[in-house]
Amino acid sequence: HNRAEMGEFLKGLRENKTLESLSMGYASVTDAGVEQLANALQFHKGLTHLDLNLNKIAGLSLHRLLTSNNTLTSLRLDSNPITLD
Repeated sequence: HNRAEMGEFLKGLRENKTLESLSMGYASVTDAGVEQLANALQFHKGLTHLDLNLNKIAGLSLHRLLTSNNTLTSLRLDSNPITLD
C-alpha cells in the first residue's frame, strides 16, 4: 500500500462514525501503520472489533493502539511477529 492510499483510508476512518468492525488482515501492516491507525482511532468511538491478523506487527505500537481508543472489545493479532522485549 502506498502512503497516499493509507492517508486517504485513515482520513475516511476518522470521518466515519458508524463503522463497528474493521478487518485489515494480511494487509502488510507494520508498527508504523499501527501508529497511524491509533491516531485515527482516537477520534473514532464506534469501532469495537479490529482484525490485524497476518501482518508485520512486532508489538512496539500496540500500547499506543490500546490507549488511543477505549471502545475496542475485540482485537485479533494472530500470526504477527510480536515480541515482548
